[in-house]
Amino acid sequence: MLFSLVDGVDAALIELIRDELGAEQFVSIAETLAAETFAAARATEQERQMLFSVFELRAQRLVEMRASGRLSMAQETSARPRLVDAVLDGLLPRYANWESIESPLDPVLVRLVVDWALEQPGFTREAETVYRRTDVTDLAVSLSGLLLAWLEGLPFTALAARAGVSIDVLLRIHAKLVLFDLVTLVEQAVAILQQHLTSEGVTLAPAVTSFPDFLRFGVSTAAARELMAKGVRHRAAAVKLGAHSAMSSPGNLLSLSTPWTIARDLLADTDTWLPRLGDLVYQRTVADVAIRRLI
Repeated sequence: MLFSLVDGVDAALIELIRDELGAEQFVSIAETLAAETFAAARATEQERQMLFSVFELRAQRLVEMRASGRLSMAQETSARPRLVDAVLDGLLPRYANWESIESPLDPVLVRLVVDWALEQPGFTREAETVYRRTDVTDLAVSLSGLLLAWLEGLPFTALAARAGVSIDVLLRIHAKLVLFDLVTLVEQAVAILQQHLTSEGVTLAPAVTSFPDFLRFGVSTAAARELMAKGVRHRAAAVKLGAHSAMSSPGNLLSLSTPWTIARDLLADTDTWLPRLGDLVYQRTVADVAIRRLI
């Protein structure tokens, strides 16, 4: 509850802070704002003093972040100020060479992201909720296994086996914790990492910048990610098409063929792809790639 209060106070104060405001002036504005809140009007004197203290402390922290340049990161990425600190102080130091990670499926990358995410209070609370009444004792191991299976393009039965949970629990974990909480957290963390490293003259590895999309779609190749992003409905089709050698053949690369057009050409071979995908998935995917995509 306190973290939610802090985030709400930060959101209000960020709208008021200006470069021309000195520290004392901004703290005074924060105290005035606190006194005008509905919570202050309904609170006891002790609760009011606590509320004023929270506003004052967060105002001081935002002034400090403004001086260090971290506040601009929060403003430009729409991330919570607490998250900026968590990324720069907690996630960034976990890996020495963020510019050299070669694959979004790197087990080291997946594990360090999971370990860091489980240190964030809101995410930890959600993880404990969705894993309730299971036999899992190590959330980091279970969630890392689940994510690697998801990124490899494996079916949900394999995800459940990797996570060590039943299929119904897996669906709950996947829908709430992975596709919502984790993807949102990772998107903001990657944006902050990229902005910080760019300011340091370092280019964040493409495997990391694209990691949120791989995580969202559950695919193992850039081609599969593009197919999913542009409208292919079935993940199994995108994974299998994206892994085909034609996607990276020299001829297609030289001709600047897109994964979309390559997939369309591949699916013209009905004898090969109908058995691989099954009738329903094949027909739908053929219909998907038949639509001309200009972007």
